[in-house]
Amino acid sequence: MLLTLLLACSPDPAPMERPPVELSLASPVAGDFVGDGAIVVEGTVTPPDSAVFVAGRSVVPDASGAFRVDLPFPPDVRATLVDVQAADTATRDRALVPVFSGADPRETTTWGVDALLTAEGLDAFEPAIEGGIAASGWEASLLASLSPIENATFSLVPTAVTSESVDVALDTDPDGVGLGVTVAGLTLASDLTVGGMTYPIALRVDAIVLGGRALPRLDAGGLLTLEVPDVTVDLGTIGLTLNGTALPDWLAAVLLQPTADLVSGLADGLAGGVLAQLDGVALGGPFATEVPVGDATLGVRWVEVSVSADGVGLGATLALDAPAPESMPDGRRRLPPVTPSGLAYDVGFALDEGMLSVLLDEGLGDALAFDLPLAGPTGEILGSGVRALPGGDRVPADAEGFCLSLHGGMDRVVRMEEGTGTPLARVWVPDLAVDLQVVQGGACAPWLETAVSLSLDLEVSGTVVAARPAIHAVHVRSYGAEGAPWDDTAVAVADLVGGLVGLVAGQLRFDLADLAGPSGAGLVGSVVSVEPVEGAGWGVFLDLSAPTVR
Repeated sequence: MLLTLLLACSPDPAPMERPPVELSLASPVAGDFVGDGAIVVEGTVTPPDSAVFVAGRSVVPDASGAFRVDLPFPPDVRATLVDVQAADTATRDRALVPVFSGADPRETTTWGVDALLTAEGLDAFEPAIEGGIAASGWEASLLASLSPIENATFSLVPTAVTSESVDVALDTDPDGVGLGVTVAGLTLASDLTVGGMTYPIALRVDAIVLGGRALPRLDAGGLLTLEVPDVTVDLGTIGLTLNGTALPDWLAAVLLQPTADLVSGLADGLAGGVLAQLDGVALGGPFATEVPVGDATLGVRWVEVSVSADGVGLGATLALDAPAPESMPDGRRRLPPVTPSGLAYDVGFALDEGMLSVLLDEGLGDALAFDLPLAGPTGEILGSGVRALPGGDRVPADAEGFCLSLHGGMDRVVRMEEGTGTPLARVWVPDLAVDLQVVQGGACAPWLETAVSLSLDLEVSGTVVAARPAIHAVHVRSYGAEGAPWDDTAVAVADLVGGLVGLVAGQLRFDLADLAGPSGAGLVGSVVSVEPVEGAGWGVFLDLSAPTVR
């Protein structure tokens, strides 16, 4: 405000006898990461007696025009636009320099992702596997595998196989994924023919328990499967009924051996029929895929799978515009079975801030860059906002419409956000150029040029990540309304710019399930927490619900 008054309230300047004000900054440099301390603002101004303001604070240059000040980094933000202005009674110069706190995460980028599906997370897959078994038609397949039994006394012809329920239980240990399948109330209906008479009988086993060790494997095509090499079968109580009543002892004794043969066939057929639905079942993938990211392509390849008492571990590599490597980078650390703060979770991912920054640089580049002429009703909506600004009454009378130009610049960074109930991460964009122009003679002419400091909260719903913007500051670079107070204009333009940025941010959505290939669409979850993990970057920990096995 003081600088505005200096220029606005000064008398008409005398003819230019002194050179115009020129400002030269040695520090900071655009895109600097300044650590955890203050921002060193250092430079020179000519003529040396010009007034200098750093972030609105007056700074007195020495006799040579040099000045230096340590500017505290603004609280509660990770990026800012350092505003340095110099002026005399006639001219002024301004520098707006984007800087970030901390260190640049891109300098230590690790292009790998570790994931852990915990033992609790495996529980979420049990209903999906049960549904897959139920939909497989295993009962009809089992019936087709059973052969009639015939001898001189009688014949026994299977006619139907039914069951009451199929329950799946999964657990983990260093030898693999423990697999238990319990088939309750298995009933084999048959026609018994004796002496020319046919009787319906039913063989019922109250429970058959199939057990085994399922070994996760990644095949050459990147498909994650379960292999079930060995199976055990435990039979429950067996009963025979004729028309719903127990058979007489003499008939039960006659059918004892044939019944044993049928039970044996049932057990073998059940192990082959039910577990055949699991042996080789695809849990996801193919986990070698390409995902478009802006104008680039992200290659993703899951290259490792392991099993421990903690759960099933997976390792993935990534690369931009190149095939993803076939082995994981060195020096990484596995995720723990609970979060560092002690919370339980189903599946976790270890992510790297630098990697996310690079990816979002690619993805945001196009979204935050466009030039849009607006005519008709849409132009008038924007125009009403421009005319409502301080100095808006000076919009040229011959304006035919308005143009909107938005460019994100080259300086932005992603920071993970620790805690529960917080965004997954926050993208800091300290120097978004938002320019409002007037259309004259069919062309867009400069009117109001602003620099906007904003952040985009990346919020997760299921596996979909969406961006929610927040405006932290607006700076006016130039304004066609001569004499209009820039500080007041910046305050007023914040709401207008905020609405425009909100419309753009609404288009920034992507699905984390895309990283898992075509099968990832079955994954639904909610974020438990986001926490730093020593040696593993940042952990994103999720609860799963109803994942689909395809």
